[in-house]
Amino acid sequence: MPYNLLIFPLVGGYYFLVTSLRFKYIHQRLDRQRLIFNSAIAGLVFLFLSFLIVTTAHKFIPQTLIELRSQVPITLDYLGTSLVSLIIAILAGHVSNYRFDRVEYLTSLIRRKGDGMESLLLDALENRNSISITLNNRKVYVGFVATVEEPGENYIKLIPLFSGYRDTNTHEVTFTTNYVDLYIEEEEGEFEQLPETYFELTIKKDEILIANRFDPKVYERINSPSDEE
Repeated sequence: MPYNLLIFPLVGGYYFLVTSLRFKYIHQRLDRQRLIFNSAIAGLVFLFLSFLIVTTAHKFIPQTLIELRSQVPITLDYLGTSLVSLIIAILAGHVSNYRFDRVEYLTSLIRRKGDGMESLLLDALENRNSISITLNNRKVYVGFVATVEEPGENYIKLIPLFSGYRDTNTHEVTFTTNYVDLYIEEEEGEFEQLPETYFELTIKKDEILIANRFDPKVYERINSPSDEE
């Protein structure tokens, strides 16, 4: 096979890895060289499948292949095999997503390969715990994690409960905005369903300085003035 025809299996392998959700989230973290290498490996698999299909077709329907080749103005050996590998890769990428449980897969992937931030966010989402986030500009947000994001994504979505700032010198947190009252008023006193469309925040991970679980009772106990009598 002419080497220039290998571009089709390579493109097909890359397309499959970035389209199939079973592989996409893993390969988002890889560097370019590793991604190209894995694309080449996947492309060779599809090329082998294509070779089997074309060989079988030559055996059982040779006349049909001759007619198809006569419709193509380019007469290169193995052109059809190379193109079929690309078609197989495209189809495989979409078929592999059929009835794919994105949340379940992401949850499993984060538990196996997630970093500290991703594990914290997943735990907070599953247990409906609030978290506290301090940004580089000392802005502080307390809220619920909205969704499970793909590993490697550089943002998180937060439904805020409180916001404020951290003092430069003492590092103590002062809350200036209370979103809870707004939610309760909007939901007629019921805070069971979070109004995700109201104040949902999208925060870049590389702007986060500190992230930790937040328990209002613990916070109140720690920051309440002690009785000295």
